[in-house]
Amino acid sequence: MTGKYIGLVKWYNAKKGYGFIVRGAGEEIFFHKSATVGDVEEYEEGQWILYDVETTAKGPEATDIEPYTGEPLG
Repeated sequence: MTGKYIGLVKWYNAKKGYGFIVRGAGEEIFFHKSATVGDVEEYEEGQWILYDVETTAKGPEATDIEPYTGEPLG
């Protein structure tokens, strides 16, 4: 799977630096703060984000994560 997606942060553990994003039909995608583009300090539950998806040995994982401002994609 590749391409830009928009999703909501379901939960985020700032201490451990990871959490889960919910997209589309409720699918959950793992993410780690190290995959963030720019200097986002932390994420909040319910925050909209833009991201790519990479398939790893453990399943899909979000990459190139950035806050979503509501501007059109493309």
